[in-house]
Amino acid sequence: MSKMNSAHGQFSLKRREFYWAERIYTNQVVKLLPFLDRTFLTPNMVTVSNIINAVIACFLIWGEHHKTAALLVQVYLFLDILDGNLARYKNLCTPWGKILDQISDRFFYNIFFVVLAIKLGMDWYWLLFYLLVHNVYGIVATFIIVPQIRRLKEFKRWGIKKYLMERGIILGMDLSTQSVITTVLLFTPFKEWIIYSITLLYALDLLYRLIELGINLRSVQKLSAQ
Repeated sequence: MSKMNSAHGQFSLKRREFYWAERIYTNQVVKLLPFLDRTFLTPNMVTVSNIINAVIACFLIWGEHHKTAALLVQVYLFLDILDGNLARYKNLCTPWGKILDQISDRFFYNIFFVVLAIKLGMDWYWLLFYLLVHNVYGIVATFIIVPQIRRLKEFKRWGIKKYLMERGIILGMDLSTQSVITTVLLFTPFKEWIIYSITLLYALDLLYRLIELGINLRSVQKLSAQ
């Protein structure tokens, strides 16, 4: 699944390991790429369409049309995975496209959940806690954890996380897992648990990843000191 030929050269996925929900959608997207390559569709068109989809989803939540909004959450996830892969397949990766994709994600995964929390009448501190944890997780993972891992020649993992990683599955929290949790709970009477569970899972995953990184860095330091 990692490599395939396109009219613009050889296409490769951005990495070998995926979060489980991300992997499911990526498998489907890869099958569509050869067909979409023959169309006028560009990655930026997909991203802009997804921003419009995100706005509609926010209005649906505000109007308490939870089940329809739940489906649009999955549409958002699918299109979010599609635009980046289509850009690499068509060789249309641009700085503007990357910025547009980041704007789309920041809007959806912040504003959508703000609207949801307000409509559910949740305590303001849980909303602030979600926004803090969600955004801090993204910043720390992007600018600290991932760069540090890439600098290490070997990064050790343990237990079920190691077992799944060896099989191409990342155990942890990401936007795709967040989207699945959101969709499932929007169909239930336990909608408040969308914010509760996502916030706690991001916090726990961030703590685990920082501890994991710290152990690996200390191991390297001990080897260097010998």
